[in-house]
Amino acid sequence: MNDFDEASEQVVPMTGDEKVDALLKADPELRSRLSSIEAALVAHFGPRAEVERTVSVYYDSPDASDELYLRVCADLSIDETIDRLEEFLRREKELLAPVFERLTIGFL
Repeated sequence: MNDFDEASEQVVPMTGDEKVDALLKADPELRSRLSSIEAALVAHFGPRAEVERTVSVYYDSPDASDELYLRVCADLSIDETIDRLEEFLRREKELLAPVFERLTIGFL
């Protein structure tokens, strides 16, 4: 085997978007609820709010699985953001309940 063969066998790490896509492909229920959850977040935090998707990977726990992390970006104080997020989680329990263990919503 030469250097070229070794390089061609290396695994290229997935990008953040590819990780999100793979996680959603493996979880049809989360995928089906995601647009409603994101729309509800924007409605709750205001029209200028944005929602970013990433995957949280827990390397220190062998039993933990990857989960989707939704980061709310809003032009609010930290206290106001915390209050709105708490209210959102209380108000949207029915929407979030089936996927709550596989989803984290935050602002950091």
